[in-house]
Amino acid sequence: MAKKVRPKLGLYSITYAGMWYDGPALSIKEFISKAKRFGFQGVELDGRAPHALPYLLSERDRKEIVEYLAKEEIELSALAANNDFSSPVIEHRDANIQMVIDMIHLCRDLGAPILRVFTAWRGSSRRDGMGTYEIARPGYDRAFPGITFSERWRYCLECFRIVTKVAEDEGVILALQNHPPVVRNHQDCLAMIEEVGSPNLKMSFDVSGERAWQDTDWILAAGHRIGDRWVHSHFSGDFKRNPDGTVERAPLGRVMGPREGNMSWNYEAWVQAMYEVGYQGYVNYEGCTPTYLSNGRLVPIEVMDERVQMARDFMLQLFSKYDWE
Repeated sequence: MAKKVRPKLGLYSITYAGMWYDGPALSIKEFISKAKRFGFQGVELDGRAPHALPYLLSERDRKEIVEYLAKEEIELSALAANNDFSSPVIEHRDANIQMVIDMIHLCRDLGAPILRVFTAWRGSSRRDGMGTYEIARPGYDRAFPGITFSERWRYCLECFRIVTKVAEDEGVILALQNHPPVVRNHQDCLAMIEEVGSPNLKMSFDVSGERAWQDTDWILAAGHRIGDRWVHSHFSGDFKRNPDGTVERAPLGRVMGPREGNMSWNYEAWVQAMYEVGYQGYVNYEGCTPTYLSNGRLVPIEVMDERVQMARDFMLQLFSKYDWE
């Protein structure tokens, strides 16, 4: 029997967008070079300034990115949209539909096979030069207290039916991430995918997106349910390196406030699921959580660099438990 192909390791550019460490953002080229230097096989570019925001990138800029990726011999695994299709406000949904369509066209121009999408991304903010979720997330919940879950679901469904037609025309796969709100886990994602009914809407299956559902049997069953619709993945968190060189997960330290859900993600079962179902896509690290020092400032970029390299080694350790090709 032929050996299974190991998933690829990538780095998501939100990690170096100048939001979650104390320091400036890297340019797209600087980020690509750092990912290559750290040994990642691919990159995922975020659809926020200063990275892959469509209106910031001219035709010439797009060609230069393609050329730079080739020069560095690194793949563009995906682009990432930060869309909210759940708003009851027509103009909000229209703006998000247009943003996703623009991102699909950017995928076409840059050669990205996948656009990661949400049902409802609640947003992020900057304050005093630092990234935070503390403004957008409570604001999402307060904005429309009278809206029902069924209404939000219907709005998302309608929007996805529009953007998937464009994705089909452009040959781009939309990967719906199992990230709240609206979807609670992979089962909700699959329900949305099946209702939309497009071959170009598949799934980004992140173990953290299963929230409290972390039992090994649950994660393995999830992988098998998703099957070939599993086309993309992310992981996050902090790590520590032991004296023998091995890496293990570590608490993030002082973060932005009470954490949502359970931070003890079952990465071991997740990688086992990858092996069992033959997942060959990307597993991209994202440094997407603010970690503060005692003076109230974010950690310096050097701490993020160390975290990224430990994340790489942590995932390689998990991969090494299986007989990949």
